[in-house]
Amino acid sequence: STTSPPDSATCSSYLPVPGSPFTGQSLPAPFTASSPIKLLFSSDASINYQGFLARWGPQPSYNSAACSSSSAVALQADFGGLSDGVGLYSNSASCSWILAPAGASSVTLVFDMLDMEYGYDYVYVDQCSDASCSSSTRLASLTGSSLPAPLVSSTGFMRVRMATDYSVRREGFLATYAGSTRVYDCSWGGAGAIVSAQGMVTDGAGAYASLSSCSWTIAPAGSSSVSLTFYQFDVETNWDTLAIEECSSGRRRIQKPSLSSAAISRQAALEEAEGKERASSWSDLAESVIDVVGEMAKEVRAAFAAKH
Repeated sequence: STTSPPDSATCSSYLPVPGSPFTGQSLPAPFTASSPIKLLFSSDASINYQGFLARWGPQPSYNSAACSSSSAVALQADFGGLSDGVGLYSNSASCSWILAPAGASSVTLVFDMLDMEYGYDYVYVDQCSDASCSSSTRLASLTGSSLPAPLVSSTGFMRVRMATDYSVRREGFLATYAGSTRVYDCSWGGAGAIVSAQGMVTDGAGAYASLSSCSWTIAPAGSSSVSLTFYQFDVETNWDTLAIEECSSGRRRIQKPSLSSAAISRQAALEEAEGKERASSWSDLAESVIDVVGEMAKEVRAAFAAKH
C-alpha cells in the first residue's frame, strides 16, 4: 500500500548506501538500511538493458502444502512464498501451486533457492489463462541449481509444478511471488511513501525505456529499517544507474567536546609547559653531547702533544 509519508516515514536528510549508485550487471549484495530509503533509477538516451528487480522486507512463509496433496494448492494472498518442503524432496513427486493473487493483473515470481537433479527433476512455471489454468503457456523449465531471472505472468495467474523421477534427491526450491498490487515499477506515480512490510520494486518487465527517471520511497510501517535483496540487475555500465539513499537524520554524530574558556586556558597552559619540558630535555641532551665531544678532543690533543 502507499500513502503520503506519515511522521514515521519523514526524513530531513539522506546519505547514499555503500556502493550507490549501482551500475553494470553484478547483483548488489543484500543490505539493511535506515528507513525510509529512496531509490532513483535513471537511464540515458540509448542502449536499454533488462533493468533491476529487488524485494524488500522479511522473507515470506513458504507454503509447501502442495507436496502433501494430490491436487494443486491455490495461493491467493498478494505476497507470499512456496517450497517443496524442508530437507530433500521425495522421489516420484508431483506438486503444483496456482498463484492467483486477488485483484492482480500480473504475478511476479523470483527464486531464492533452486537445487534439482540436473536433467531429471524439474520445476515448471506456466502462465495461466485463469485460476483453473484451463490453458497455459510455458514460461520456464528449471533444473539444476542456476537461479532464473524473475518470471512474470501478464494474466494475473501462474502455475508452478515440481516433478521428480524415481531416484536421486536434492534440496528442491524456495520461491517468492507478488501480485501486481505489491510490485512497484516505473508506472507507479511515486507521490507518497510505500508502507507495505514486504514487496518488490523494479523498473518493469522487459527492457527499460530510454531517458527513464523513476523514484520510490520505501518506509515499512512500524519499522526503523529496510532490508533489500536483488534478484536482477542488468543496466548499461556507467550510463544507467540506480541510486539508493537511506535516512541519516536523527543519527548521533561523534563530535569533539566543546571547551569552556577556562578549560581552553588550562589546556593551553598545559601544552606550553609540555613544550618547555621537551625543549629543556633537548637542551640537556645537547649539553651532554657537547661535554662528551669536548672530553674526546682533549684526549686527542694530549696524545698528539706526547708524541711531539
